[in-house]
Amino acid sequence: LQNQKSNKLLVHMKLKPKIKTINIGTIDRNLEMNPLQLLSIKEGDFFETQKLKSDLVNLQKKLETMGYPFNSHQMSVTQVKDKVIINLVITLGEPRLFKGVKSNATSMYVNDFLQRKFHTFYNKPFEFTKFKLYLDEAQRELFSYGYYLISLDFSPLIKNNRVSLDIKVTHDKPFAFDFKNLKEEHRD
Repeated sequence: LQNQKSNKLLVHMKLKPKIKTINIGTIDRNLEMNPLQLLSIKEGDFFETQKLKSDLVNLQKKLETMGYPFNSHQMSVTQVKDKVIINLVITLGEPRLFKGVKSNATSMYVNDFLQRKFHTFYNKPFEFTKFKLYLDEAQRELFSYGYYLISLDFSPLIKNNRVSLDIKVTHDKPFAFDFKNLKEEHRD
């Protein structure tokens, strides 16, 4: 026991810096949403370079799905003591605009309904998820009008930064029920 040496282990720890401020601006257009919602990092979080890089990749992908496929950004990160300030400038670029709808519907009513449904989006950036939600809503509305078996799906046709929707419609025949000789139950 006398031959044992005493060793000391010195551990120097330093906390990661915290994000003090995130400043985001856009140059050429205004986004319909707060750009801070596009990032997962928040003010007050610990700053991690890898997480910031991942957020920027996701930001570019999100902006592309919002109709801005040629977006870019410039960023500066300034550290003062244990605080970090992130300045981000987003250039959205030329938007991919929605220009029209075509469908294979055999029903004139369904075709006109789809044209009216997407009319408010003409000449606006093509946001894939928003169009998918509207198409699902259109299918539910058509179901309530008696198109019980209808199915809608779309594929975007992109040409020269212009998008038209090719809506595939199946089972676009309406159904109506006619009850006869009901003795115990009425039509309701």
